[in-house]
Amino acid sequence: MGEEIRKERIGIELESREFTATKSIDRHIQPAQINPMLLDPKHDAKITETLENGVKVYCKGKPINECSKPERLEALLYTLRDPEFFGLKYVFEEMSKAKTVQNVFLSKEGDCDDMSRFYTVLAQRLGINDLEQLYVSFKEKNGKSEYNHAALLAHEGRVYYIDPAASKFIALPEEINSIPAALKSKKLYSILLGIREDLTKRKGSYFIEEIQSISGTANADFMYFFECGIDNTWKKNWSAAIEDFSKAFDRWLDTRALHSQMAQANFYVDNFEKAAEFYERAIKKKPTHSDYTDLGHAYFEMKNYGRAVSAFRGAYKLEQANYETLYELAVSLNAVALSNYSKGNNVQSLLELNEVDFLLKQFFKFAQKDAEQLNNANQLLESVGNLKQRLKNTQND
Repeated sequence: MGEEIRKERIGIELESREFTATKSIDRHIQPAQINPMLLDPKHDAKITETLENGVKVYCKGKPINECSKPERLEALLYTLRDPEFFGLKYVFEEMSKAKTVQNVFLSKEGDCDDMSRFYTVLAQRLGINDLEQLYVSFKEKNGKSEYNHAALLAHEGRVYYIDPAASKFIALPEEINSIPAALKSKKLYSILLGIREDLTKRKGSYFIEEIQSISGTANADFMYFFECGIDNTWKKNWSAAIEDFSKAFDRWLDTRALHSQMAQANFYVDNFEKAAEFYERAIKKKPTHSDYTDLGHAYFEMKNYGRAVSAFRGAYKLEQANYETLYELAVSLNAVALSNYSKGNNVQSLLELNEVDFLLKQFFKFAQKDAEQLNNANQLLESVGNLKQRLKNTQND
């Protein structure tokens, strides 16, 4: 029964997840050895010259040390994108690999988090070490697609939104005078929703599912490891994915998406207890049908059928017409009923079997033309009917 309920969810779950992307990664170095924030010192002279010339132009000829922090940050943004200086090009490709800042510098292109990392490294050279890394997860209201975005926030009297991918430098209203306040502000949400549409060229009704800022330059590579983990997930390199996601956790990334991905990777190395732990964390962040469903699978594999039932009930509350959820809940509840029957708890078992019967009849209303699953459901319904009759006969005796 465990193999029957366990699904190969990777294709279903990830085909609708859209992650910002890039084209290459250091191929001759083992991932554990890569420092994604390191620029080769042999380029120092060229980088310093380009940086100083660009900032000077955009600061209208003022020496760098006479520019205010906001002036340096804005000048850096345009220096980064200007073809006469660094000339970085934003690229958006679904499910590509993350880039180190070295690769961004050499290729002159990157996605939103690649460019944010590169911006952070250059900002350090301007004496700015307190940028906040911003992570945003958008979701379409119909649930069909997701989009993740990375940018930066700075605080200097007021909060500034800095987006290297979109070439946006925006001073938020003065009353938004702290990073925590910015993360809750309608103004920032409005900016982000507009940028999502501009960058993806996709219209649609989206909302912000998660938003988090991470302090400190030392943690600026969190999205690099998150995306490496996603890449390893696609390749089904589960142990490598767990290692990458662990590094993202180490850098204080704490989102539903990361907990969910870590759970999935643990599930596929048969560490069901750890998988359940991370799915529970993901659900605490934001309950989703897929996380409840996968939590149910994890508990079912552990033969903890009671908790599997609770998880599938959570999924059922969110999508009552989902025929797979109806079937999985029925299978799990049937396992609980059989356990109670074996212990002589006939009254409780009969109550549970009645619910299984109801769930299966609901399943047939919504089920698609999956011959194998329909056959399995019919067999289960027949088995439930036989046991119910046996219990009723026992009551009559």
